[in-house]
Amino acid sequence: MDIVNTGDWYETSYFDRSTNRFKDHSSNYEKPFRNIDMFSLPPSALEETVDSIFNALHSQKEQAALGYIKDRAVAMVRFRWQDHGLYFYRLSVLPAWQGKGIAKSLLLWLENLAQQNGKAYCYCRVRKMVERNIRLYTSLGYQVLHEEIIKGIQVVTMKKQVL
Repeated sequence: MDIVNTGDWYETSYFDRSTNRFKDHSSNYEKPFRNIDMFSLPPSALEETVDSIFNALHSQKEQAALGYIKDRAVAMVRFRWQDHGLYFYRLSVLPAWQGKGIAKSLLLWLENLAQQNGKAYCYCRVRKMVERNIRLYTSLGYQVLHEEIIKGIQVVTMKKQVL
């Protein structure tokens, strides 16, 4: 799988500079998610708009990485730098590509990126009820740091030392 960081968009063949869009930007992104259960989304995701995401990426307040297989985007993760670590969120893999190690590849890529930038930790927040995600992070060495309730939903913060 090829992984492209948003900071590298203009340097890759995946980005069309004339339209400022990814070359495969099409209904391929929307189709698998048309019937998504809105209750499965993180609470903060419901407040996001295309404009708010674009502005955050464009202002470099956050970055994203996309996982491509044969020139097709099949996964993505957004992240931002914190004082001692890399905080990631919105890790997603298209349903047809789940269970093939793609999420793990993205996580390992993030951990390597954090190490290269002298950051000691990678961490994320996960809904406690989504055991599959907690199992994934635990299998890679992430540990529950603490629990909290955000907008009525139990959330755990998971952290892994990478340096």
